[in-house]
Amino acid sequence: MIKNERQYRIAKANLDKWLTTLAQLKNEPLANAPKWVLAEQLKSAEEQVRQLQAELKDYDDTASGAKKLPSPSLVSDVPSLLIAWRIARHLTQKQLAERAGLNENLLQKYEAENYGCASYNTIAHIARILQEEESGQHHYAER
Repeated sequence: MIKNERQYRIAKANLDKWLTTLAQLKNEPLANAPKWVLAEQLKSAEEQVRQLQAELKDYDDTASGAKKLPSPSLVSDVPSLLIAWRIARHLTQKQLAERAGLNENLLQKYEAENYGCASYNTIAHIARILQEEESGQHHYAER
């Protein structure tokens, strides 16, 4: 994600370089290189171009107002959403804590304090666990 004008300018410059590289790969392939190497180089350059173009478009759409953004007030809804999703998944605090690799008492504290004492990474980890529950995935990897 491009976060500021400086990063935007750097991404544009990188895109120009990758477009030049892509043109060179198409017009002047490396002599004596196996075809599979050339194909992989071309594929990699095309992917870099696609990724940079998508990031630049996202930034342009956000800056111009063309991209619809959720309300920033959504952040204040996160604690109750996490609790509601835990309940909807029929998980006890103990079960969610185990799946998240947390102590049950710590999860109880997070919920009691509306996640005010939890780090963003912890909140995101718990959200991923709840999303995995929704999709039926049960990968309880360490954070």
